[in-house]
Amino acid sequence: MNLRRQLLAVSLLLLALPWAGCQFVREMEGALRSGQAQAVAASARAIAASLHDQPQRFAPTPLEARPAAAEQSLYARPGPPVIIDGYADDWVDEARQQLTGDQSLTVHYALREHGERVFLLLEVHDATPGYSDPLHPRENGDRVRLRFGRDGMREALIATSAPGPVRARPRNSSLPLLDARRLRGSWQDSEAGYRLELDLPLALIEGHLAFTVIDADASGDRTSVGSAPEGPAPVLVRRAAALDEHLARFADPGTRLQAVDGQGYLAGAAAGGPARGNGTGNTFWALRALYRSILRDRPLPPAPAPAAGQLASTEVDSALTGSAAAAWYLGDSGSARVAAAAPVFADDAVLGVVRVSQDSEQYLALADAATGRVLALSLAVMAFAVLVLLGYASLLGWRIRRLGQATAAVVDKDGAVAGAFPRSRAGDEIGDLSRRFADLLGAIGGYNDYLKHLARQLGHELRTPIAVIQSSLDNLEDNRLAPAERATYLQRARDGLGRLTRILAAMSEASRLEDSIRAAELAPLELVPLLKEVAGAYDDSYPAHRVRFTPETGTEGATIEGSAELLVQALDKLVDNAASFAPAGNTITVKLAPATGGWQVAVDNPGPTLPETLRGQLFEPMVSLRAERGASPHLGLGLHVVQLITRRLGGRASAENRPGNDGVVFCLWLPRAAVSAGTPAA
Repeated sequence: MNLRRQLLAVSLLLLALPWAGCQFVREMEGALRSGQAQAVAASARAIAASLHDQPQRFAPTPLEARPAAAEQSLYARPGPPVIIDGYADDWVDEARQQLTGDQSLTVHYALREHGERVFLLLEVHDATPGYSDPLHPRENGDRVRLRFGRDGMREALIATSAPGPVRARPRNSSLPLLDARRLRGSWQDSEAGYRLELDLPLALIEGHLAFTVIDADASGDRTSVGSAPEGPAPVLVRRAAALDEHLARFADPGTRLQAVDGQGYLAGAAAGGPARGNGTGNTFWALRALYRSILRDRPLPPAPAPAAGQLASTEVDSALTGSAAAAWYLGDSGSARVAAAAPVFADDAVLGVVRVSQDSEQYLALADAATGRVLALSLAVMAFAVLVLLGYASLLGWRIRRLGQATAAVVDKDGAVAGAFPRSRAGDEIGDLSRRFADLLGAIGGYNDYLKHLARQLGHELRTPIAVIQSSLDNLEDNRLAPAERATYLQRARDGLGRLTRILAAMSEASRLEDSIRAAELAPLELVPLLKEVAGAYDDSYPAHRVRFTPETGTEGATIEGSAELLVQALDKLVDNAASFAPAGNTITVKLAPATGGWQVAVDNPGPTLPETLRGQLFEPMVSLRAERGASPHLGLGLHVVQLITRRLGGRASAENRPGNDGVVFCLWLPRAAVSAGTPAA
């Protein structure tokens, strides 16, 4: 059993008393909730009964005389008047609706009704806003078209050549110029585009309204987006003031009332103000918070809010079919809130719905006293459990101290590993930590051995050119040498010195390359076009071989977080290595395939296989399989650089023999790029 489970088993002692007390308070809270839900449902039925056979209360005009709202209908919420100045200061608390068109044209809009006027706010996000040229014979520049009227076909145009007040002008013969001039507004620039506020008389729009925003540039119209792009303007849905007044008579403190028409639009609303005092102020806030956390036995959805004037919830949908229903939600204060909906009938048909919601906070004060008693008993049990946990913590501290002492005994003052670290057999986290320490110290000892091997390898690489230089200088001291022989020994000395210089330059280059790998910046990188391009370049660079790129199915759009420069450097090393061992005339294949959690890039070449003795050391520095070194020294750093680059890209490198033991495959596994919002996964 691991340490976490051990601590969990010990902490179960704390659940003895809270479990018993929780059963009591939950049963009491369940009874309170049930009673509250029944009371709210009864209120909803009573208010709905007061509206039976009264369709005129659900709209500014009788419901049967109002055309049905279309899917594109706009909704105007009642509110205070708006100062038409082109700024959104009067719309801070107003929810925006969004329309999205092509080429990054987005419109956020809101409507408000006050008295005999409707106010419309348009916030247009346009990367290339442009004004209209009044001297041009045709419509031009960014502009807004309005459709309204009883038949929905009267059209007006809003356009301006500069920020400031604007007036509409008619677009068709059904709208007189004087009527169009009654549509006034203000056009102002904004950081994202521009903002337009309009003042629309209700008597002029005659209950119908639609708008279209057009984005244009010097070449003409680019795109447009609107509430109802085509056809007559649909009906403008509005609240009924008489219904608000009727609901206000039933609004008790802490209660919200909403009336919804048959199409789901909010037709009326009233709120009863804050709830009356319920005694919660006499209860310590920590006790109340603890009690609420105990009662929250199931997650509650947030309370629904009207969107575009429509209120969608399970109880409203049920009531629109003729069946009263209730549901629980998470209230504004974090407590539970009950909502009940009852249908309103007219001639045995559902006319609308009355929804009553109430916060449960006022019913919870009765349980605070019981919570205090449960808390007192819980503290006694917790005190006992703390003593047990202290003893257990002492045991853990003793084990950890032993681990530290063992570490200090194994590592000497010079930092060298002087012995074997004792491995614990315990199955918990401390035992696992002990084994990890042992592995870490073993790796450190191996690294020390590697440094010693590096010194010997460097000594071996440097000894040959130094010996050549020394023997050449010794021979040059002989004055009896002929000029031809002297030239030969001078050339040998220069060759040895050149080889020594190339060895030092290779080591310096490797060091600089490691620094550049660590400093490289990573960005999303598509693999298919990059590998296709470098494979063609390799095919030209190695005329003795054919280099081909073969992507597998499903790799279209393969993307990683990487650096093209680093990945090409790694492929350079692998393809050069493959060309060194592959017989002339053979094909070297660069492959791309999907892999678990990422992509696999492989370089496949025929030729000799990997020796088993070097399989695990192939990517370490100073390891080389080349038999002929030639004029250029091979320090065995190429595959080590490949491993460094692969690790920087978050992947891993591996090598294995081909299935037929007729060549070698070097594989790079690279993780997929993280998918950002709005970007489809590859």
